[in-house]
Amino acid sequence: MSSEIAIPESHVPMSLARPPEVVLREAQQVATALKDVVEKAGLAISMGKDRGGKERKHLQLEAWQTAGMMFGCTASIVWSRQVDVNGAAGYEARAEVLAQDGSVISAAEAMCLNDEEKWSTKPKYEWVDGRRRKVGDEPVPMFQLRSMAQTRAMAKALKNVLSWIVVLAGYQPTPAEEMDDRDGGDSPGEPGGLEHLDARIRELGEALGKGKGTIDSAISGSRTKKQKDDLVSSWERALKEKEPGHA
Repeated sequence: MSSEIAIPESHVPMSLARPPEVVLREAQQVATALKDVVEKAGLAISMGKDRGGKERKHLQLEAWQTAGMMFGCTASIVWSRQVDVNGAAGYEARAEVLAQDGSVISAAEAMCLNDEEKWSTKPKYEWVDGRRRKVGDEPVPMFQLRSMAQTRAMAKALKNVLSWIVVLAGYQPTPAEEMDDRDGGDSPGEPGGLEHLDARIRELGEALGKGKGTIDSAISGSRTKKQKDDLVSSWERALKEKEPGHA
């Protein structure tokens, strides 16, 4: 019996598509541009430090989409469906990444279930004495679970082809939406999350006498946690300056 390994005639060995130095030079240009956008827009979430003391930052979907657009790639949802996994309800979604010619170059599936700590309940607010206050918790609506499943699927599909660029830019290769220990993510049930900040912005805006249209525009115009944090700080300072006796 021969110990030689037969190689099928149809086998095509791997070969370089372009000179490595050219590929890396272009990749570094994209990584530099991506980092500039991420830091200015606050599209990275810090999640502790590595053994060397360097901050671990994970990118949100918008950052992955930005990286994709630099290569002419876009992510889209193929389907989403309601699922029940061992009694936990939620949604599963599939996303694909398309090249400029419409060809599929990556795909991924992801779920979001209501047995996840940050997707089980969210703060419930009511108007009390003319102010919007938290009065308890309520189940996260199914449409939000569906939205997060789609977000995770798109981020994961983009990661399959772009994680090496993200690492060159100095970020972690896992999308922020896939992490459980997010610091300031967009889970509706997370203290300090975006919904909590939106409620605080509305509360401050009303206290400052701003109109509903102005408040709504401020909320929709601040998309990231950093932008909302900055707006809250600004309006808190403005409110403090209105207090009697403030110098």
